[in-house]
Amino acid sequence: MAQVRLFEYVIKRYKKSMMVEAEQVEPSSPTPPHLSSINLSLVDQFSPNAYVPLLLFYSSSSYNAPSNPTTKIQSLSNSLSQALTKFYPLAGTINEDNLTIECNDRGVLVLVGRVTNCDLSQVLSRPDLEQLDQLLPTKERDGKALFVIQISSFVCGGMAVGVYINHKIGDASSLSFFLNNWASIARADDVVIKSTESPVFGFESLFRRGQVPMLIGVNEKRERLVSRKFVFDSSTIAALQTKHSIDSVPAKPPSRVMAVTAFLWRIAMNTEKNRRPTFMEISINLRGRMDPPLSDHHFGNLSVVTTTPVSHSTAVSSVSTERELVEHMKGLVRGIDNDYINRLQGGDEYLVLVQSIAKAEEMFVRGERQGTR
Repeated sequence: MAQVRLFEYVIKRYKKSMMVEAEQVEPSSPTPPHLSSINLSLVDQFSPNAYVPLLLFYSSSSYNAPSNPTTKIQSLSNSLSQALTKFYPLAGTINEDNLTIECNDRGVLVLVGRVTNCDLSQVLSRPDLEQLDQLLPTKERDGKALFVIQISSFVCGGMAVGVYINHKIGDASSLSFFLNNWASIARADDVVIKSTESPVFGFESLFRRGQVPMLIGVNEKRERLVSRKFVFDSSTIAALQTKHSIDSVPAKPPSRVMAVTAFLWRIAMNTEKNRRPTFMEISINLRGRMDPPLSDHHFGNLSVVTTTPVSHSTAVSSVSTERELVEHMKGLVRGIDNDYINRLQGGDEYLVLVQSIAKAEEMFVRGERQGTR
């Protein structure tokens, strides 16, 4: 317990008085005038104007970098500036019309701080989600920034890099592509940098844009939401996969994500006293499902969130229920094929999809359904 209190004290102190600096990192080269704006596609428009967090940890021995924290941070800032030249929309702002990204080289806000009297190992040995949240950057108040970063160094030489990306500019695949590119530049890995394709932006031609009708949403009551951490090691996940492939013909285990999801979903259903219908939101990457398929270098929102309802089973404690849930998810994923994507590109199908998600969210908040994400 003393270790947890120490971490809590140090982090709170750090956020209040230990912030070293805040700087705006701009692209190393100005963006050409003909690339000064990007039109949002229909998928971008329907994506929430909200920040998606990601927190990365690096021990002092996990990377080849100078031992001096100031030198490390300067190296990260310089490499970020170079990366933003290729990923120039991240250094821009979202237009108030919700239709365009202004590639104005405004830069990315980088917050830099140092955590004293606390090693990275102490943080990771007893992670607390609320405390870890304080290692993420402060969100910009105007909501126009597309990318915000916080770099926190520890006395042991370890480092935490927290980022917020505005969902309007890209999905998880896009964020991963950028971070890998930034890391290659920071490592001065010329071989990887030269072999990496440049990002592709703007998908208005794939998913037509327009004036998106206002969807009336319901604000979730935050006091009803809790976060929990569950750790599944590789052997446990493999056992779950094997359990669900016994009756398959041919025997093909579900993905790791599906196996764990079905297990958690069944447990959640089993604890539901009112036996309400349940639904799950699943995000599916469209890039590899298009014809011809798109590479991961296509930067933007190229994924859809689908909602799958399931009636409450009478045998929610049985293994068979988990298998049914796996097959349910497999069927949902199979349905996201090129024909479905073609209908999405027309616009009307996407509107129906978003309205169904909004309805499920509303039922969840009113307590008529149990939701899992």
